[in-house]
Amino acid sequence: MNRGLKYIIKLQQYLLLIAVILFSQCLFAQDTSTPGLKNSPQDSFPSISTAGIGILINGPFCNGSKDTLAANMLPANCSSVSFWITAYPGSDSIKTAVEYRLNSSGHSSSWVSLSKTGEIIFHQLKAGKYILEARKKTTDNRGSDYLVSKSFEVDTVWYKKTRWILLLLLLSAAALYAFFTLYHARLMKKKKELEAKVLDRTTELLKTNNDLKEKIAELDLIRSNLTKTNKLSEQLISILSHDVHSPLRFSTMVGKAVLTKQQDLSKEEIIDALNDINQTGVRVLLLISNLLKWMEYQKEHFAPQLLKENLRQMVQDKIEFFRFMADGKNIELINNIPEGLIITTEKTAFGIIIQNLLNNAVKFTPDGEIEVSAIANEKNITINIIDTGMGIPAKSIEAILNNEMVTPLSDTENMKGNGIGWSVIKQLLYHLNGSFEIKSGNGLGTTVTLVFPVN
Repeated sequence: MNRGLKYIIKLQQYLLLIAVILFSQCLFAQDTSTPGLKNSPQDSFPSISTAGIGILINGPFCNGSKDTLAANMLPANCSSVSFWITAYPGSDSIKTAVEYRLNSSGHSSSWVSLSKTGEIIFHQLKAGKYILEARKKTTDNRGSDYLVSKSFEVDTVWYKKTRWILLLLLLSAAALYAFFTLYHARLMKKKKELEAKVLDRTTELLKTNNDLKEKIAELDLIRSNLTKTNKLSEQLISILSHDVHSPLRFSTMVGKAVLTKQQDLSKEEIIDALNDINQTGVRVLLLISNLLKWMEYQKEHFAPQLLKENLRQMVQDKIEFFRFMADGKNIELINNIPEGLIITTEKTAFGIIIQNLLNNAVKFTPDGEIEVSAIANEKNITINIIDTGMGIPAKSIEAILNNEMVTPLSDTENMKGNGIGWSVIKQLLYHLNGSFEIKSGNGLGTTVTLVFPVN
């Protein structure tokens, strides 16, 4: 924009120079001084064009001057134009009178009689070309004896001339162009300033908006974590108050009864009481293991350590854990996993999965058998836990698969579970890249299928 302004300034300088030159020429053209003029009419007459003998037109004279102008060109500042007409007698004795008229372009005036002084004065003639005609006329109106004419021109006022009009238009156009250019430059500057301010404000608002979004996301995360923590705390309190406190209280009461009344109890009654205490202890121990592992898996970025393990041996260890409970209910535990079958997994997490499934099978099977089998191919290892127990209702299976709250079911001894086992199983399977499927029905037993990748 600065470069454009420089060009505009140079253009204005050139236009001003042209205006000064033209104005100077106009001043010289309007000079009314005497150089180039001829003698006054009293001394001698200039060489003028005449059309006959006996009439002489001397002039034109500007503003009362007695000097004639060269080329008969009167300046525009001539307020009065005068002529002297002299008439000489003819060759006869007929009396004559002199008349004159002034004709302009496209207009002829009437003849006017010449005064005795012979001077003619015209005032405030407009710019243009004129012809002054004079004639001798006989007094008896028999016609003109002689006719002469004189042409002259009144110059145009300088500011009405075409070149000056063009110059004024040019200067006006240049001034307007310069004004609008400067005005446009100013507007563009303001526009850029406003755009910069708007951009800065927009950037500031976007940054503020992003900061608010981040704060909102942080608050949502904190709220989600608090909700999750509160829910976890409520679940833990419920489990500890019911599923841990009640069995321990039951075991304490049974143990106290055996100790205080052992002399009155038979051997079979003492064994039954000890069996109840053992089953209660196993359940509480399994529950605590589930709770600890469940809480561990609530941590972010938890990654289990996957190692190659002997599948049959891990399952057999969990079968022995439930052997006493199964014998008490006349349940046969069968391990049909092939010898030497290796699985890549995290031993503790996998053991909790099998432990929970075996616990469910023993709890909901009054008598019969529980079989654990496995088969492997190039991609997967499939494990089946099959029992001949009470089965699982379809609504409960749907709730388990849809991550909904599972309504606790009463086992063969009318003791309800806590529903936390399936949540732990699903979370552990997710971290071990495994999946599961449930097939069951009321009174038809249950088959739970686990699928793990070979690698």
